[in-house]
Amino acid sequence: MNVRQPAVAGSFYPGSREGLRKEVENLLGSVDLPLISGKILGGMAPHAGYMFSGQAQAYLYKALEPLSFNTAVIIASSHYAFYQGASVYPEGAYLTPLGEVKVAEEITKKLLDYPEFNYVPSAHQREHSIEVQLPFLQVIKGNVKIVPIVVSEFDLELTERLGKAIHEVTAGRNDVIFIASSDLSHYPPYEIAKKVDNEILKRIVSLDPEGLHESAVLLRRERGVSTAICGEGAVLTLLYCLLEKGVKEGKLLIYYNSGDVEKFMREEVVGYGAVIFLS
Repeated sequence: MNVRQPAVAGSFYPGSREGLRKEVENLLGSVDLPLISGKILGGMAPHAGYMFSGQAQAYLYKALEPLSFNTAVIIASSHYAFYQGASVYPEGAYLTPLGEVKVAEEITKKLLDYPEFNYVPSAHQREHSIEVQLPFLQVIKGNVKIVPIVVSEFDLELTERLGKAIHEVTAGRNDVIFIASSDLSHYPPYEIAKKVDNEILKRIVSLDPEGLHESAVLLRRERGVSTAICGEGAVLTLLYCLLEKGVKEGKLLIYYNSGDVEKFMREEVVGYGAVIFLS
């Protein structure tokens, strides 16, 4: 069996089984969720080291914990490999210190029938943005399977096709949850980050992929922010998928940035938010 080895164990999160489980359980235990009404279809969570983004991740996974699902489609954006479209890990498993997470091959094989999806090994080898979501899933849903998707070069039309393809291969299934892995702005000063992230989050919770893309472009130009949303391609793909599934509402669970974690480091910060999407 093809097993993808952990790339950031011991750096982004604890490298030992006991240490990792304890940290995830502690993060989940610290969550104070707002009232949620409606059926949760999916969500967005960040992908930094747990010291920074773990709290936001915990909010999403605490919201997902009561749900009945056995498969998670995780859509991420590539940090290291560059190619057109999306790479889907086709078979086998991802390994973390908590054990193996098997790939939902009945879904990945169908996705690979679409021309927008390929398997690019380098897209998965070093990529942390899927890996850091897995321990949370392992703690809340022990035997969950995953569909690991990494989006690289994209435009709006492509992400719409990706989202529709994901919808089509999962249509009629009530046991699948959909997650986009994305941080928010990268490296503006603290106060600018809050303004940029607020604009981006407004577009996300209003279920507006076109507006999200326009805002990301404008904020880079007008605010001089190198990255307005780290996983834009992943979030656009998720939004287009969930629009096909009848999503009605996005709800922000928590927002903060790295300057709230390390208050003496506010000259250059990274934004983190957790969002759920409801039908």
